[in-house]
Amino acid sequence: MREKITPSTNQQQELNLILREQLKKTVHLRLFRNTNQEMGEYIGYKLNSNNSLNNIPPFTARCIFRELCSETQKQIAPDLDLEECLAEYEKASNCYERYMKGRKNMHQEENIHELLKYAYLEDYKLPAKKAFLQKVGTAIGEQEISMPILLLLILKVLPVYTSRKGDVKEFPRGG
Repeated sequence: MREKITPSTNQQQELNLILREQLKKTVHLRLFRNTNQEMGEYIGYKLNSNNSLNNIPPFTARCIFRELCSETQKQIAPDLDLEECLAEYEKASNCYERYMKGRKNMHQEENIHELLKYAYLEDYKLPAKKAFLQKVGTAIGEQEISMPILLLLILKVLPVYTSRKGDVKEFPRGG
């Protein structure tokens, strides 16, 4: 007779916390819907406050997250792994918070263009007179930061990974 191996209560609680946190970050990533309200309607739970996800029972949260992993491949791209995408979101967000958050000139169109050229044009050099762009460029290369996610963070389309607010309400205005 085989012995049944079950995770300890502490291991199960830790897994529940991890999966619930991944579910929160999936909501922030906006792969499926643009707002907490829309995402709440999609998964069948009211997400009108940031604590709403904490009210979802652990088993249900795990099921929702795992189903969203499956939906990612069905609806978005067959080879897109949601957990890998969340890891890329976290890396890009850490880079944004460390080097760009709070810098008014980061949102200047010319700086965004410089970063895009650096990320996508072979042998492109960032202007030496812009030290902060040099630091961002170094981080992009060394840490293999996802430029599309970083761009969405710069444009404030996505909240930072550690955000507790949920929806992004302040979009920069073009002039």
